[in-house]
Amino acid sequence: MTNQIGFSHEYTKLAFHLFSTIRRYDRYPFIGTIHIVNSPNRRFRAILILKIKMILKDIPTPFLCYDTDTLNRIDAIKTLNSFYKNKIHDDEKLTILFFEKGDEKE
Repeated sequence: MTNQIGFSHEYTKLAFHLFSTIRRYDRYPFIGTIHIVNSPNRRFRAILILKIKMILKDIPTPFLCYDTDTLNRIDAIKTLNSFYKNKIHDDEKLTILFFEKGDEKE
């Protein structure tokens, strides 16, 4: 069974061969697994190549902004929080997933 990972927005990062996503919950346990990536305008395969855990306050602002298509840390954190019922705290550990894009036609 192929794993699925969804994006509610057509993020700029999805156009690149390598892209990341920051997630609160680690539901993607195995590096090397293939995932079907779904976004509003695309569907393609990607392989999970790296996964790291970082505390929110330790994630560099430029990376947060890149990942969320925002211009500053406050907006980046607002974007992250918009996906969850409860606010993400500065000392909370998040999972950063890195993918390598495969076939655009899935």
